Amino acid sequence: MPNVTVALPNIGGALCSTPQSLADFANAFNSLHRSDMLLSVRDCLPELYAFCLSSYSQPSFLYFCSHVLLSGEGPQQGDPLGPLLFCTTIHPLITSLGSDFTLGYLDDLTLAGPQNVVASDIQKVAAEGSKTGLCLNPSKCEVICHPDLKIVDQTIESFNSVNVADATLLGAPLFPGKVLDDT
Repeated sequence: MPNVTVALPNIGGALCSTPQSLADFANAFNSLHRSDMLLSVRDCLPELYAFCLSSYSQPSFLYFCSHVLLSGEGPQQGDPLGPLLFCTTIHPLITSLGSDFTLGYLDDLTLAGPQNVVASDIQKVAAEGSKTGLCLNPSKCEVICHPDLKIVDQTIESFNSVNVADATLLGAPLFPGKVLDDT
């Protein structure tokens, strides 16, 4: 789950009193534990379980010149089921969050709500994500808020600060201005 965006219920005026954040997971698709992925498929998509088990129960061989590498984490690159397998695995975590607004798209996650709830959810995503092989990448995490807003959570405070006028959601500008004009 590379990106986790922490957004707001009323994005326009709310950025004065609540933050929006974007959290990024390092190498999400390649880091997801296959054992967790297979358990999710077994529980949620039993019709696909036998096929996925035959594809993912053992490491894959990757060939590079005379070198052979074993690939034992995440869906295989190019697998058309890869996004489904990834999302099925993280879906229980996403639905367990308490933010007023939760939007997930593949490895991007948007959360909105009061700062303390969003901060709690970020902590939960970091803790539960690490159990499945997903680790937050703080250097790519962002917080979008009014400059006067005091961020009280250390994790969110450590995110890169982004000007409200430059705010995007899944790559789409949220407000008129330079970011919108440049797209």
